[in-house]
Amino acid sequence: MVLGPNVKEPQVLLVRHRRKGANYWALPGGRLHHGETFQECALRELKEETGLEGATGPFLFFSEALSPNRSKHIIHVCIVCKVKGGKMQLGDEPVLAGVAYVSLDEIMRLNIYPPVQKQILDYSRNHYNSNQTINIQYLGNLWL
Repeated sequence: MVLGPNVKEPQVLLVRHRRKGANYWALPGGRLHHGETFQECALRELKEETGLEGATGPFLFFSEALSPNRSKHIIHVCIVCKVKGGKMQLGDEPVLAGVAYVSLDEIMRLNIYPPVQKQILDYSRNHYNSNQTINIQYLGNLWL
């Protein structure tokens, strides 16, 4: 999860996906490459999908999405990142349809996958500017 540079009016960086006729927003991210740490994956995916470079912070949550017929099993690991450079531009993956900083007020109105709006809001409002330790949360199966 990447928070915008404006600390007084927190915003979250999201990428819009268009897949199989569906449009939804997601936190930047993707598949872990063999031999890659979670942090390395987060920074690589941030760069590939948004053009931005960052630094990783704490783990925020993890969840899984297990399809009803169990043919797909996706693990989501959310790491907080801060932008350190680069220029925001949409990556070239065919599924990507947009990239934007979104206000916290707008988060609850968006179709976000996985549905982690509450976790984004909680962290953004309660932990972003503190040195408080975060207890990583397991959110369970979030298959939609």
